[in-house]
Amino acid sequence: MLSKNGISASIVVRLPIEITGSRKAERDAQSDPKNLIRIMPAEGCAARPKKHPPGGRCFLMQTDKRAILFTNGQARPGFEVNLLPGDFLVAVDGGLRHLKRLGLKPQLLIGDLDSVDPSELAEVMDAGIEVRRFPPAKDQTDLELALDYVLSAGYAQIVIAYPFGDRVDHTLGNLSLLSHPDMAGINLSLDDGQVEALLFDKGASLPTQPGDLVSLIAWGAPVEGISTKGLEYPLNNETLVPWQTRGISNVALADSIELDFKSGLLLVIRTKPTTKG
Repeated sequence: MLSKNGISASIVVRLPIEITGSRKAERDAQSDPKNLIRIMPAEGCAARPKKHPPGGRCFLMQTDKRAILFTNGQARPGFEVNLLPGDFLVAVDGGLRHLKRLGLKPQLLIGDLDSVDPSELAEVMDAGIEVRRFPPAKDQTDLELALDYVLSAGYAQIVIAYPFGDRVDHTLGNLSLLSHPDMAGINLSLDDGQVEALLFDKGASLPTQPGDLVSLIAWGAPVEGISTKGLEYPLNNETLVPWQTRGISNVALADSIELDFKSGLLLVIRTKPTTKG
């Protein structure tokens, strides 16, 4: 939940961007039609203007609907990601399996598709679902390609579903996407139904349940002047640093917690307790 140019995290504004040089060439190469199996209009995407404003800049129109990017991580027994009517469902390569077990169909399948069986791919194509296939040798992960897609389609509320698994490198890579410069002004979270991760660059109120485990981690640099409310172990104008574990394993006491700090990036990981029967 990064803000940009002083804009509150609760207000989402997409500023004009200009794509030039190598970044444009990279995206053009990745969007080459020969790399795509089938291109079909995806429902729920925000339209973009046909003509650029003067100066070559383009404004991306935003939608208040959410994009849910289903990755190939693990689902935790007894927990599922909450979905809303109108969510734009994206299967990121092998993340298609989560949609299938939930009895859902994606509006988009994207990636190099090395984790999708040919029979599953044929089923998706027969259903008329948009498929964007990329070569395995590429500079971005399948998830980053999916993020680029939904950002360019105008989505400002994005959930990366089931992003945690056995691959520590994949988990860290997924977490690092929270700090991507393109996420400024975007409401982005990682969520598997039990564990949710968010990144803040200013104070915020976060809904919780009593007993939730809450870890506060300084991301990349110290978080200075941090004070909290609603946690069992409160912080009062303190500093968290990336190389210490001061903020790990706190506990929520109420239906929300308050976080306030003066500078830095704060990674917040909230874990719902496992109910023991």
